[in-house]
Amino acid sequence: MANRKKRKQPIDGAWFKRVCSQRGMSMNGLAKVAGWSSRQIRDGVNHGEMTPELLSSCARALNVHPAYLAGKYGWTLKLEIMKDAEVREHWLKTAMAPDSHPYAYSQQEEIDLYKHFCNSLLLHGIERSEFMRLEHKEQEKIGHELDQAVTEVLKKHFPEAQKGAWAARTFEDSFQDEADVVDAMFDWLEAHGKISVERQAAPDSQAN
Repeated sequence: MANRKKRKQPIDGAWFKRVCSQRGMSMNGLAKVAGWSSRQIRDGVNHGEMTPELLSSCARALNVHPAYLAGKYGWTLKLEIMKDAEVREHWLKTAMAPDSHPYAYSQQEEIDLYKHFCNSLLLHGIERSEFMRLEHKEQEKIGHELDQAVTEVLKKHFPEAQKGAWAARTFEDSFQDEADVVDAMFDWLEAHGKISVERQAAPDSQAN
């Protein structure tokens, strides 16, 4: 018999349980929705590793990104600024909340945006070679306007629709270090006295 052992990837079991709790889902309930046995899920959580297939099924059932469910962004909670309990709680309720990482984001990552754009051009009778002959600024302008037009149509029927360009952004792209995390919370941190910013006064206008 061929070796059917599947590769597994590490997960943070404690974080996995936290997400389940936030979604109001028990292991047994998750198993029913995900289509796997509760034993398989518990073994994965307890051993700190799961197959991509099992993780994806659980993530879909919980409507969260698989990487988020695996605890991939837990490093943000180990930053120096997170030693402040209030800051940590705010971060968990905002950027690290389940609703900030819907499963749809993982599906968007599988889309080749450039190929999708070229297919849109071709569908309307425009060859890629024609588009490439344009100046770069003109290419960007067309891409922006096309995305804007499609978004406006979709918003009439689906108010929550976002621009397609959003799919090109990922959590990891946005947050690489503590400076990125602080920047994301900057307004809140300043409003709650967690950081202070020295603002320079505008120079006095010279008298005529």
